[in-house]
Amino acid sequence: MIFQNYKEFNGKTVDFGGELYTPKEVLRLLEEKLNRPIDFVQVPIEALYQQSETFAKLVEMIDKEGYDPIDYKFISSWIPKLTGFEQWLHEIGIKKIKELYSIGN
Repeated sequence: MIFQNYKEFNGKTVDFGGELYTPKEVLRLLEEKLNRPIDFVQVPIEALYQQSETFAKLVEMIDKEGYDPIDYKFISSWIPKLTGFEQWLHEIGIKKIKELYSIGN
């Protein structure tokens, strides 16, 4: 969208992102849709540093500072058919998750 309308966006900074859910909020939604409890396991920050220092620093920064607010009104004016996480989960996601779960069992 931005590349197609580059003249309008030239010189501007636009934060694009999705809805902001904490891991525990996502867990709650998954438990509701799957109708079963899921254990929440917090990965120690040290383990993240072993895998990727950049990602670990990002996680720490978000934990301390949170997220910048996203201008959903602006984004949806350009992309009016955005699907929210809960809508995606209800319409598509939970079916895919159940399929993946059945493969693993």
